[in-house]
Amino acid sequence: PFSTGTVLVYKRGGYVCAVTLTKKPGVKRKMSVSVQARGNRPVVDEGRYSYHAGPVMVHAGRRCVWLKGRARSAPAGSCADVRRTEGFPYVPWCWGELVR
Repeated sequence: PFSTGTVLVYKRGGYVCAVTLTKKPGVKRKMSVSVQARGNRPVVDEGRYSYHAGPVMVHAGRRCVWLKGRARSAPAGSCADVRRTEGFPYVPWCWGELVR
């Protein structure tokens, strides 16, 4: 988790799925989520969202994966980047095991 949100990461069968959730839903803010398997280009979703950015999914196999999530505070403020997340909420857009 980071100050304005969290990135949830799921994996299953060589696929990795990620979603950025804001801590304060309901107000549109600039958000993004990015997943990049080593040796490939990142898959990114970014825009103004009121609850989540993503999901984004890549096939990583057994390769390392770089994760990045952002949720700008509203109306203006700082943002934070993360590389992984902790937590256990259910996210219906991704399937698989939550990466801790």
